[in-house]
Amino acid sequence: MILGGYRIWLLPLLSLMVGCGGGPDPGPFEPPAASAHSQNYSGFHATIGHPFTFGIIFVENYGPDAAVLDSVQLVNATTGVEVTGVLAADITDEHHNWLTSDNFPPKRPEGTRPLAGFPVAPAAAQSVQILVGIELTDDQVAGFDQIAVDYHVGDHAYRYVMPSGAVLCPPSYYESTGRKTCERAALHSGTQPLEGDSNVR
Repeated sequence: MILGGYRIWLLPLLSLMVGCGGGPDPGPFEPPAASAHSQNYSGFHATIGHPFTFGIIFVENYGPDAAVLDSVQLVNATTGVEVTGVLAADITDEHHNWLTSDNFPPKRPEGTRPLAGFPVAPAAAQSVQILVGIELTDDQVAGFDQIAVDYHVGDHAYRYVMPSGAVLCPPSYYESTGRKTCERAALHSGTQPLEGDSNVR
């Protein structure tokens, strides 16, 4: 596929490793137990058709060999939400990052580059932030539970699932409910869930 002028290869020939639980192996991106991420959700006042930056995705490579990022997928996404693009940035020595931005790409994208092919140094020597362009496509509350990061080390493909979810609420939600915040409970008000992963980028 073509994204932002770059050709992205999804590497179908790589062998996807299977973890001990039967699902895809998270590989060396899985942090030590003491540093494991907990499930979290962020609520957004979303404008239909206007992508914003979702950047609550940070990875490190705890293995002995370099890894290469391939793509991301939304996990347990509802209808009405799409990925419009994906960037990555080395934030090892930076004092700022792009947790969220009203636009995608962010207005100050210096230091970012397309995710596919982005190398991640071994031995936790590098901190990488992944920036996902998210767009609300319908006049409804939409969202997802997690983001899966696909990457490879040599000939082996892995998938690390980052437990960062998002809920997107359009202006009509606030007008009809009188609420001022967008919370996960709003996802149960009529949106249709999709099965499995969606929006591969």
